[in-house]
Amino acid sequence: MADSSGSNRGTIIAAIIGAVATLAAAGIGILATQRAAGEAETKAGPMATVTATVTATATVTANSAATPNSTVTPLGQVRQPGERWRGLYELKDDISLEFDLESGATTSTEKTKGDIHGSFSLDTGTVYAHDGVKVATWEEDRTPTAEDCAARTASAGAGEQGFVTGAKKAAEGVCVLTSEGDLAWLELKTVKTERGWPVSVSGSAIIWGR
Repeated sequence: MADSSGSNRGTIIAAIIGAVATLAAAGIGILATQRAAGEAETKAGPMATVTATVTATATVTANSAATPNSTVTPLGQVRQPGERWRGLYELKDDISLEFDLESGATTSTEKTKGDIHGSFSLDTGTVYAHDGVKVATWEEDRTPTAEDCAARTASAGAGEQGFVTGAKKAAEGVCVLTSEGDLAWLELKTVKTERGWPVSVSGSAIIWGR
């Protein structure tokens, strides 16, 4: 009868060797999988975060060369057709005004040099015209157009016009037709007085070319 203990011992050893081989193969597989995953991550690299910044630039072009009849004047009003100058004036006693299309309403201490001059005596103020210039008062509560002043000076133009009594205006303004055929408008906005008597008038002025 054969020795059964020796046979059993051989079977056990063989089983142990097989188990060890199986465990070794499993360990190698796990290591290979981890290595492959690491290589893939290395090749792919970390995910990049991209931030885009967009800058918009607005360009505004200013029209520095304003055209006549459509520009905004320093007084904040739109020019009228044919308007050549707009600004402020002050007419004092024995001070003349000359209406020039380029330089505007210029003053002179020589009262007969310009187109008109002011005269203030006691409680009245009068505007006098020179050398064929005509003046006419404007009584409507609005700024006249060139056509308005042309019609007014044609129908009521004279060599002199009273426009102030005391501190009160006798009209809203004065239309002027120059000897060269140009038209002007003087707003009677402010009457300056001393001891209750008028000494000057001031306001806005407009000059229209022919």
